[in-house]
Amino acid sequence: MTATMTKTEIADLFGVSVHTMHNWQTLGWLVRSGAKYDVEASVRGVVKALQAAALGRSNDTKLVEANVQSRGRLAAAQARSVELRNMQAEGSLLPAADVEARWGEILAGVRAGMLAVPARAGMRLPHLSAFDISEIDREVRAVLTEMSEPEITA
Repeated sequence: MTATMTKTEIADLFGVSVHTMHNWQTLGWLVRSGAKYDVEASVRGVVKALQAAALGRSNDTKLVEANVQSRGRLAAAQARSVELRNMQAEGSLLPAADVEARWGEILAGVRAGMLAVPARAGMRLPHLSAFDISEIDREVRAVLTEMSEPEITA
């Protein structure tokens, strides 16, 4: 006796939707056995159709086109991967963590330099009062604080 399943059961078997099963039935991939589907014959039909599509030999132009597009995307992704590896090997591409760490060092140095401005200005310009120097210090700190806050875009 041949094993049979309902459309929902065979859809679960393939891991696809009932709508996909309807499309496969329209394409003639599934074999009916009364009100149900012949499991073995339907599996063979689906596998045969998908193999044909993978080889570009299917009558279903959408399936062949999807396969060609998929292969194109895969080829482009593989080419990009090789390109990135080559760039890294030649030193024109740096790991993001290294770049982030270096920029962190640079910005820490800029911050330290900016915080030293009031004291340095006081030493070079002795006529400035303690109030003047504290105002310069307050302005430098205000700018550094503003620059450290993330921008909120509407």
